[in-house]
Parts: sequence; structure tokens; C-alpha cells
Amino acid sequence: KALSYYEQACDLGGNYGCYNARYFYQYGQGVAQNATRAQALADKVNKEDIHVDAATLNELIDEIYSAKDAAIKDPGQRFAFLQMVMSYANTGNELLMNRLGFSKSDVLNLAEFWAKDNDPDITFLVGQLYDAGFVKVANKDAFRMEWYRKAAELGQSDAQNILGLLYATGEKGVKPDIQQALKWYERAANQGNKDALINLGAIYYLGEQVDIDYAKAFQLFDTAKEQGSAIAWRYLAWMYTNGQYVQTDCKMAADYFDQGQSRGGAD
Repeated sequence: KALSYYEQACDLGGNYGCYNARYFYQYGQGVAQNATRAQALADKVNKEDIHVDAATLNELIDEIYSAKDAAIKDPGQRFAFLQMVMSYANTGNELLMNRLGFSKSDVLNLAEFWAKDNDPDITFLVGQLYDAGFVKVANKDAFRMEWYRKAAELGQSDAQNILGLLYATGEKGVKPDIQQALKWYERAANQGNKDALINLGAIYYLGEQVDIDYAKAFQLFDTAKEQGSAIAWRYLAWMYTNGQYVQTDCKMAADYFDQGQSRGGAD
């Protein structure tokens, strides 16, 4: 049925359906593989308003559809495929991606469909797609929060860090709750999430929402430092400057400040 509708759409001017139908024949999805029929469908595509030279266009089409075929056969490649089409849809190729069957709403629908298998990274990606406006909805924050929470519960550390941040700051309509913030930051930090290590360390270092705990802050910053976080180096420099948990050591502080400056693009 999908192929039938794609072919009918293709016949109505070549703006939609042609490349989708080509995919079925090119890769033998549900029908016998037929390169001749696949090419005939591709030839029907309206290319007048697609300002991409033929060689580049064919290369891009083959890259996208071969990656889709691989993702269909191997679920482990789904996330990388979604990231690829997401990036193309965001880089001035929107018209072409629509013709290929990967409009922003198509990418979101596919991600939501695959997220049903409880893949943590794809579930998190769905939240990012809502956040990036891949579909127009009135309550975008609610949809995004729903998917981030589900991804966090599945163990996705970036989603856990984001939940921690939202609870810590009370942004996007989330009621501030420092205990919830600590819970999610700690879950992400335990997985080595660099941003969560910094965010959690800052809470204990600043002591604005909990009691100051320089020992815990130092340990978190030190762990983040090993991952190349420039911010962590700078926090540790201040701790050596002020003698917080460690003995004051101006030479060590200066060295850490220098490391933080040199790694400024790492965060």
C-alpha cells in the first residue's frame, strides 16, 4: 500500500513520492529488486527548483538511502541514520529532503516509531527534535519533557543531565526541586557525563541550594577534568587559590587556570 501511494504521488507532478518509491525497488523492500524501475521513478522527480548538481544529488541520495537500508536491517544503526537525516534537514536542504521523503516531520515520525523499542538514545533524540521545532505543536515543552524523562528513565545520561538542569533552574515551566535535580545529576554523573559532573559539582561548590561540600565538589570537578572539561580546570584553580578542601597553592592554581584557558573549546 505504501508503495502504491508513493507511485501515485510521484505521478502527480514529481514533487513527492518518487524517491520513496525508488527506494523500495532499489533495495528490494517488499518487492523484487528492480534497478530499472527505480531509475525510472527517480527520473520523474521535479528537479527544476533543486539547485544541486546531478553528481552531488546522486551521491547524496545513495548515501541517505543506503544508510536507511542498513538501519532497517540493523537497529543498531538507526540512531546514526536519524542524526544524519536530521543534520541534512537543518542545513539548507529542506526542499530536497522533502522530496526524498525526509521532511522534518517525517524524521520526527520515524524517530518516534523507532523509539517504541525503548532505545535510550533515539528516545532522547525525539525530545531534541521537538526542541528543535521539527514539528509545530502548541505545548512543545510538554512533549520535549515527556521524551527527555522517558530517555532519562531508560538511562540516557544527557537526558538525565537535562532533567537535573530543569529541576535546578525551574526553566520551561518545571517546578524547581533541588532533590530531583540532585537525583538526576547524580545518575548522569555516575555514568561519567561531563556536563552533569560540572553541574553537580557547582551545586556543592556554590552552596546556594544545598550545604557547601568542597570535598564532593573537588571530586566531581577532578573527574570532569580527566575528561577534558575546561570549566572543571577553572573551578579547581579557584579551589587551589582559595584553599577550599585543598591547601592554598598559587603555583598549582596558576597551572590549572592555564590548563582551563588552553582547553577553552573543550566544553
